[in-house]
Amino acid sequence: MSLLFAVVLTLIACGHLIWSMVAAYRGMTWFFRNIDRLPHIWERNWRYYRRFIFPQMKGRIRRWFSRLV
Repeated sequence: MSLLFAVVLTLIACGHLIWSMVAAYRGMTWFFRNIDRLPHIWERNWRYYRRFIFPQMKGRIRRWFSRLV
């Protein structure tokens, strides 16, 4: 029984290792393909967050605090 358990855990660990290597490869290739566009991407994302996400967060926080009182 313990041998089966060890084999299963080893297979799971190998799967996690392979998944992390694939994820790191995808991230690195995206980063190096878009390294010239990063300032534009960051500025665009910040504009999106400032316009849409932050007001939603502010409303949720206000509603949460108003329920406490």
